[in-house]
Amino acid sequence: PPCPPATGLVDPVYGSLYETLLQQAMYDRGSAATDADASAIGAAIPPLPDLATFVATLQSRGAIPDDAGSLLSASASFRPPSITQEAWSAVVLSAVRRAGLMRTLASNHRPTVSFQGPAAVVLPEDRYGATFLAASRQCCDGTVTALTLECRHGTALSNDEGRRAAAAAVMEAICEMLQML
Repeated sequence: PPCPPATGLVDPVYGSLYETLLQQAMYDRGSAATDADASAIGAAIPPLPDLATFVATLQSRGAIPDDAGSLLSASASFRPPSITQEAWSAVVLSAVRRAGLMRTLASNHRPTVSFQGPAAVVLPEDRYGATFLAASRQCCDGTVTALTLECRHGTALSNDEGRRAAAAAVMEAICEMLQML
């Protein structure tokens, strides 16, 4: 079954589709920069919303995480022009299959031990970050240092500024962990 809403986690099918769209958008923008008519191509690529907005939009359109047909209909407006309808159908079907496997694996996983040293996590300042931090604390017996990014889940890597901020936070987390050793 899909991830229960009470967990506050995004179902893996939504994450998979979002990641595909994010990678395709970066590829399309990179390709457009090398083309002679880059301004026309760049204008045709709509900006991708953050993950929470993407998921909310799909859900408001009736998307069901384990139903490829409903996901295909709900995600139609997000399909990049560079991906054919047939290829997009394959992307959605693949995401549903991978998410099903991920749910099965995750439901069978019960950690028997916890991490015994200091840990640092870099996460967004939203409910997904809070959920991840709570899960991290449950799996760690040592100190957990949390460094937050001023963004929503799924947006940190979507632009150069976000990637620089995330890289700086990771560097800071590593330095803090090294000081704890």
